[in-house]
Amino acid sequence: HCGYKSNKRIIFIGHMKKHQKKIERVRTRKGETPPKTSEINRNTKSKAQKICPVCGVKIGQKSMLSRHMHIHTGKKPHKCQHCDYRTYRADHFKRHLTKHAGLLECYECNFKTAYRSTLINHFKAHRGEQKYCCDYCDFKTHWRASLISHEKRKHTEIEYHKCDKCDYNTSKFHLYVSHLNLCKGEDGWKCEKCNYKTSQRTLLILHMKNHEDDFKHRCQECDYKSKFHSHLMRHVRARHLGEKPLQCYHCTYRCSDRTHLIRHVRRHSGVKPFRCKQCPYRARSTNNLKRHIQTHTGEKPFGCSTCDFRTADRRTITNHIFRRHMG
Repeated sequence: HCGYKSNKRIIFIGHMKKHQKKIERVRTRKGETPPKTSEINRNTKSKAQKICPVCGVKIGQKSMLSRHMHIHTGKKPHKCQHCDYRTYRADHFKRHLTKHAGLLECYECNFKTAYRSTLINHFKAHRGEQKYCCDYCDFKTHWRASLISHEKRKHTEIEYHKCDKCDYNTSKFHLYVSHLNLCKGEDGWKCEKCNYKTSQRTLLILHMKNHEDDFKHRCQECDYKSKFHSHLMRHVRARHLGEKPLQCYHCTYRCSDRTHLIRHVRRHSGVKPFRCKQCPYRARSTNNLKRHIQTHTGEKPFGCSTCDFRTADRRTITNHIFRRHMG
């Protein structure tokens, strides 16, 4: 309608309504039905959207598209003059500069920080309950690290209880007693199933889990066992109940195993993802590829028990037995 441009969608829509009023007046004179304002807004929105040429994401404003493109180009135009920090986000850059500018200070103590949120949390510590208390004086603090630092600086005469079997030491007698009940020193806690040993009982408990029977979920109908209960239930439904919940979208094939379905679908798509490194041969499954590789190595692991015939393919030896010795 005109040469007007704007990077603000709301302002642009307001401008377009001026043209809409003119169009309505002209169409009313001609007896035509003017379009609804919602249609104008919808058309304006679709024209205002920008599309990333790399990933195809839709972005509302041109300025945001420019910032988005830095993700693909790797450019970081905002560089700090005080350190090596770089970024493509202007808001992140401004926030970083506060580290080099004047720090925010607590009016109750000497605490300083570059972030307002951190200062607010610090103020809460002044107002809130001081839950860490010193056992040797009236000092209280909101942070455990501050209490430890206080004890080391102010109470140098504190007696630390050191374990004579390991390097553990503490100023708390009850913690010291608890440690003695668990510590076995250099001899340590020994694993009964291997040579592992440790000075801490909790570490031994964690280690013993490595010796637990991984295949603890066992089928009551056969010898099948699994690490996971979900795998056991899938086995029971497929083998003993005959359920086949997975179906091919191209034909009537059904199965109970996802890997079998994937291998079947490759027959329809023609995809052969497994490639031989020695020739152009490609296979739909790893088993087919292994059988093919044996043609290069000359291996023939399958032998006939009746004669000297050997082959690299299990199906070939089965056919041989039926044709030669059972036909």
